[in-house]
Amino acid sequence: MYELAIHRDAKADLERLWESDKEAAAFVQVTLEEVGADQYYLASLSDDGFEDEKIEVTTYRWMQRRGFNFWRLKLFEFDLSSGPFPYRIIYAFDGPKRIYYVLAIMHRDQDYETDGDLSTRLQKSYDELGIARIPRG
Repeated sequence: MYELAIHRDAKADLERLWESDKEAAAFVQVTLEEVGADQYYLASLSDDGFEDEKIEVTTYRWMQRRGFNFWRLKLFEFDLSSGPFPYRIIYAFDGPKRIYYVLAIMHRDQDYETDGDLSTRLQKSYDELGIARIPRG
């Protein structure tokens, strides 16, 4: 069985989101709870290109080329009158343990590939969790 865990850094991101955008924070929290309770969705979190009416899964290729098993999650089913849902979720997958770790909740405008502080934070969290590196591709 798969599990979903929320890393302390992502919890802090969610807390900041609660302070700035309660509606978006509630949507992120509920979606993570729903996905975390559904083995079908959990299994889909490592299926590059998986998409349905609720989520879209893609690899975080830039980091995967560096040996980190990172993924991006886009959320749907939000009031789209103002455009796409403005936040993304970055998570890591520990395949042998079958655990997905949510590591960051970030605004879509943030360029996670060029944000050195975020990249460092993600890599540090990944290593602290003891997740094995993947072969570089």
